[in-house]
Amino acid sequence: MNRIYPVFIILFFPSANLPAQTPGLILGNAYVCAGQDVLLPVTATGLFNIGAITLFISFDSTRLIYSSLQNVDSQLEGLTARWISSPPQLVITWSNVVGANFPQTKFFDITYHYINGNNDVSFNPGCEIADTSLQVLTISYSSGHVNDGEPIIESQPQNEIVKVGLNAVFQVASPNTTLFHWSESKDNGVTWTFLQDDGIYNGTHGQELTVRGVPVSFNDNLYRCILGEGSCSTFTSSVKLTVDSISSIGDEGRKIFSYLINQPNPFESVTSIDYLLSEEGNVHATVVNGFGQTISDLVSNFQSKGKHELFFNAMEFPSGLYFCRLEFHNTAGKDYSAILKMTKNK
Repeated sequence: MNRIYPVFIILFFPSANLPAQTPGLILGNAYVCAGQDVLLPVTATGLFNIGAITLFISFDSTRLIYSSLQNVDSQLEGLTARWISSPPQLVITWSNVVGANFPQTKFFDITYHYINGNNDVSFNPGCEIADTSLQVLTISYSSGHVNDGEPIIESQPQNEIVKVGLNAVFQVASPNTTLFHWSESKDNGVTWTFLQDDGIYNGTHGQELTVRGVPVSFNDNLYRCILGEGSCSTFTSSVKLTVDSISSIGDEGRKIFSYLINQPNPFESVTSIDYLLSEEGNVHATVVNGFGQTISDLVSNFQSKGKHELFFNAMEFPSGLYFCRLEFHNTAGKDYSAILKMTKNK
């Protein structure tokens, strides 16, 4: 007779060497703009068979206004929260005979209305989390914060003066911004147009905008950049592009006329001619047309060092190119000259 003997096979599996998760409760961090609402998460790690929760959470109620709890974990049905003024803190309580498990789970979000400033949100002494046998657990409590998320501008763009046909570069620096967009105004800031990279503009979505081959018509254009991070945004100051339209001046002449421009250019009837003298002397300014004929004598007198302004009224003249010729004679008897090209439209 054949006998059947039972055979028992015992299998041994090596246990994974996984570190135990430290029980903890963590208040999150948030960045927000003034006047906006924000959700601050409260996350649990390594909590099992939980039967009771008591939390005391403090914050500056003059800069953060508590609204409600949102996105509460379904295991925490019956959770209550209330704000008390003495001492000022948010009190959150919950209990259940059925244990809840939070291996790494968000408890809930605290909704605040943000006023301003940087604000710490902390667990106060007295917080307790117990299991279903009401044994209080040893838990690490980590604070969080709600801080100003508005982009920080470390350096603003600066006004630029460039010669006709050269490049103008505007720069902004921010340590906490990822989104940039430059815009341009041709009517002294009344309206603005967002720019896109093309043959003229480069870097329209970066910290450095380049305007290539600047034409005379860009004189007095304004530029600014909007910086964005999350839901927050802010504008830089607006800066001016001045196009140096001097059409003929040597190195010696530039020592005297360090700045020479007419505004607006092109113009319709009247344009102002601005120049900066590096020393005092006699100035003679005339306007000639495209045929080389002198049509206007603007000034002929002794002028001091510094900035000066002349006006050319071209209402009686046709549209086209005109040239302002400036001649300078200093007290040492040396002569200098410069020619400014101007365009009349209509």
